[in-house]
Amino acid sequence: MLNVRYVHAHHDVTQEKFRLYLEGMLEHDKWRPAALTAERSFAQMAGLPSEKPLQFSSRRYRGTIGMPARGAGDVFFRSGVIVSITNVREPKRPEDRYSYEIMEYSPAARLATLRQSILIGIVSKEDVDAEEILNDFLEAFEEQVATHTKSETPLKWEPIGLESPRLVKLLEKLTPEGAATRFSNPDLSDETVEGADVLSVQPNRELLRELSEAGFGREADILSRRGEKREEVQAALADLAAAGLTHAEFLLACRATSAPLARFPTAEETQTGPIAAVRCGKCTRTYSQELLSEGYSVSKLGRSLAQGSHWMTVWVTKRLVNLGIPLTSIVWNLEESSEEVDIIIELMSKLWIFELKDREFGPGDAHPFNYRRVRYGADEAFVITTDKVSADAKRVFGDLAGDSSGRTRTKPPTMIEGLENVEKEIRKHLELASYQRAVQALVMPSMMVGFALDGVIAEWVPSSSLPSGLVRHTGDLNYYI
Repeated sequence: MLNVRYVHAHHDVTQEKFRLYLEGMLEHDKWRPAALTAERSFAQMAGLPSEKPLQFSSRRYRGTIGMPARGAGDVFFRSGVIVSITNVREPKRPEDRYSYEIMEYSPAARLATLRQSILIGIVSKEDVDAEEILNDFLEAFEEQVATHTKSETPLKWEPIGLESPRLVKLLEKLTPEGAATRFSNPDLSDETVEGADVLSVQPNRELLRELSEAGFGREADILSRRGEKREEVQAALADLAAAGLTHAEFLLACRATSAPLARFPTAEETQTGPIAAVRCGKCTRTYSQELLSEGYSVSKLGRSLAQGSHWMTVWVTKRLVNLGIPLTSIVWNLEESSEEVDIIIELMSKLWIFELKDREFGPGDAHPFNYRRVRYGADEAFVITTDKVSADAKRVFGDLAGDSSGRTRTKPPTMIEGLENVEKEIRKHLELASYQRAVQALVMPSMMVGFALDGVIAEWVPSSSLPSGLVRHTGDLNYYI
């Protein structure tokens, strides 16, 4: 995935002097301003003095005669990184006007007050240490500031937070004083995660469901009913026990009638102490002489994970966390007026909701889910089922996606059939969301330097991670305007 971050610092400097900072970085061994380097090369090829600045014409990108933008900003490249820098000033002078106007296209301008400020943005690949890159760039830039201002006081850089508290606001909206809205925070303890992983295997959860309904099952009876699947069931019994989803118990039965007498946690209890001397009311044998067989019942943890297929909530949440979603951005079982959302997350200032089904997702599930999606203002919706989404349910979503005039109302949710596809599909959507945010972050720098920078990051994201048919880059900045 791609990461975006911004920092800014108050610094009242003219565009002319700011250009001196950039010119000073032309000889830096790692950080060279790309647009200024290109300008110098252009001047050299035209036979002009390299130090003579060329006026940047923005007519091609703005549709009107643009203002001179030289010195207002530039971009720097490292492997997997684009760093942009802009000198933001109120448009009191002509050379300040263009950079000030195009700031409206920067997400940072909507989140922080930028007046007489230096704005730095970083777009980077997931495997890049953005903090290290930022510190290295700031060191190089501040060397130029110190050189040209004769000041040893470092600039005070402040981060600009990109996330808006949409999830917090939603919970506050749904939970006014006296309301009955309920939700829970994720619990990914080791035992719940291990239990959910075990139940993601179909034979394991089928056996746990059977034990839950029966209350208790003797191992001999369980195996005798499985025929050719005996080895599969033995493995399931072992997995469930190892994860603490079941616990072994011993059933004492009358040898004469086979009637069950009692269950004990250990076999030794029937052979020692006062219990061993108790006599059966059917055949007069003592308990120590009766028939003892091992079996299984569902543990407290097993019941918790099986109830409402809670194991799916844990299992999917673990995948989300593995993909980089913080637990603080995830809410479970948001319930209002008997309507419940299994998982809701906030990601890049957008809300995603998840509907989980350990069965076929049918048409009767589609309408309520679509209502919740609209009710909570979700930007993305996912249906995850261990089985299939029925044809009728898909038809319902298709009908809800448009009205008789053909206008789009709500696009169909992402439907994931089978647990083996969950992480891959969610990653694909995370990649797309991060790519789109990075493209937005590069709009203003692209207008500043005159090149469509999203063409650079398009090469960073593998096609297999993005939906088919996506326009990976525009090639024309008019797209942004």
